[in-house]
Amino acid sequence: MEQQTEHIDDLIVQLLTGTITDRDYHELKAWIAASAEHERYFMQRQEVWFSASDAASLAKYDGRKAFMNFRLRTANATCSEHEANTKRPRRHRLARYAAAIAAACVIGYVSYHRGVGSLQNSFADITVEAPEGSRTMTVLPDGTKAWLNAGSRLIYSQGFGLQDRNVCLDGEGYFEVKKNGKLPFCVRTNSMKVNDIGTIFNLRDYAEDTEAVVALIEGKINFSVDHAKKLYDMKPNQKAVYNKSTGQVDIYGNTAAASAQWTTGKITLNGQPLTEIARLLERSYGVPITIADSALYNRHFYGEFHQERQGIDAVLGALAATGKLKYKKTKNGIVLY
Repeated sequence: MEQQTEHIDDLIVQLLTGTITDRDYHELKAWIAASAEHERYFMQRQEVWFSASDAASLAKYDGRKAFMNFRLRTANATCSEHEANTKRPRRHRLARYAAAIAAACVIGYVSYHRGVGSLQNSFADITVEAPEGSRTMTVLPDGTKAWLNAGSRLIYSQGFGLQDRNVCLDGEGYFEVKKNGKLPFCVRTNSMKVNDIGTIFNLRDYAEDTEAVVALIEGKINFSVDHAKKLYDMKPNQKAVYNKSTGQVDIYGNTAAASAQWTTGKITLNGQPLTEIARLLERSYGVPITIADSALYNRHFYGEFHQERQGIDAVLGALAATGKLKYKKTKNGIVLY
């Protein structure tokens, strides 16, 4: 029994670091599906791994070292739980246990939205968020890297990488997808579904925006819109724009290169109307912006800024220098007029 447990733990470590072979993957998947007890064991081990992992340990994986550290953590978790059971009141044990499983995962702000009952619910979702005024990056269990722009949220199930590789996105995300031909990577938004095997692309679909935009940097993807069956294929350096109100889909060539500049803090204005620019700056700096004069709605601006080096005043000052608008700060945010 001890030897089998060690073998299963080794397979779990390989899965969570993206080094598992197809043969071992199917062995682990079959073992988990064999009983509810096996599924609970896998979920507990996954919780222990994520509660202690960091970006460096995932990026620089040493198989035996990671496995031994993982075994040590699971042993310590078991011993701690046993000791707490014998020495502490039940309510204190639950509080310690809830704290242990509500951990941050890899890079960024990860909100699990679950408590002690999470280990009893194998379908609990994991949520990664980038609050207004910030960006974040996380590594998914299959090794896929995902950057989230300000005001964005990514949700995936605890079965990600085993049952499927489906994620839900609200906002903007840049993905470097780990290749897996047997389990395609799928991103669902409010109005689009993007399918991929292993590539790099950027997808923007905020619920309040009138357009959804997907830009392919490398590889191949296809997508559909609003649950329609028609699939649109994309090639590298293409950008697709979906108009949510008209249903129109336009695909442009040689336009994808700048789509992911936001991941490095760049704010690029390439002729968008002021209404879009205002939303972009709201998300980037976390400040409410109101356009008081409707005559400004469709005025277009160009420029490039860096969020870390230039504050909101520097950006608005540059826009005001064109003579096309003025701005003022109020207790409720910023007003453009």
